[in-house]
Amino acid sequence: DSHGTQVLSVIGARGNNQKGITGTNQHIRMLLCSAGTSDQLLKCYYYFIRMKREYLSSGGDRGAFMVSSNLSAGFDGYFPDDLPLVCQVYDSLGQAGILSPVATINENMDIAVAGDIPGLCPSNFMLTVTNSDRFDQKVFEAGYNAIHVDLSACGEEILMYNRFGELKEESGCSFSSPHVAGAIAQLYQFCPKLTLLNKQDPSAAALQMRKFILEGGDPLPTLAGLTSSGRRLNAFKSLAA
Repeated sequence: DSHGTQVLSVIGARGNNQKGITGTNQHIRMLLCSAGTSDQLLKCYYYFIRMKREYLSSGGDRGAFMVSSNLSAGFDGYFPDDLPLVCQVYDSLGQAGILSPVATINENMDIAVAGDIPGLCPSNFMLTVTNSDRFDQKVFEAGYNAIHVDLSACGEEILMYNRFGELKEESGCSFSSPHVAGAIAQLYQFCPKLTLLNKQDPSAAALQMRKFILEGGDPLPTLAGLTSSGRRLNAFKSLAA
């Protein structure tokens, strides 16, 4: 299965090397954890939290300085009461200074009706991302909700690498959310004050970054009433903020 490799390439394919594409970040370290069940996902997330806490408690000698996590997967047809432990973990990630973009469903449905975990989880430390195209239209086969879906990012007809090293064009919300996760890490790299805040008051930094991402987005008429912000990711405007 090439899905994980494709997502990683969207986030962090090294640029300016004549190898075909540039990721959201040209130079970044990523910690990969694969999960197929909710229990496996929780193990991944608590591993991330432990790594971040070790970094903070050791002054950077151990662990990892994680600022965002991306999930290009989920549990369609599920609601918060079905997987309460999954929903709870996003607040724990946020307390460690990790903001978590997640992909919503690849169906033209209101996720509050269709069900989507973690998209419906009520955490301020999570960003539910739907798919828009290069013409700033919401992709038809992409979930929506005026409360629970936060913003869009372009995940339609995106070039990416599969696990065989082939450059292919793919589409889906799975490739929208890594743009947001990668943008979060990119913004930290260019904002030393926010990086310092993440080390001193991790949850405050995560909430501030959430504000930068949402308020820096471009308002799109096609997202009005379909997302809480009505905006599409604009990393440059978020950087300016």
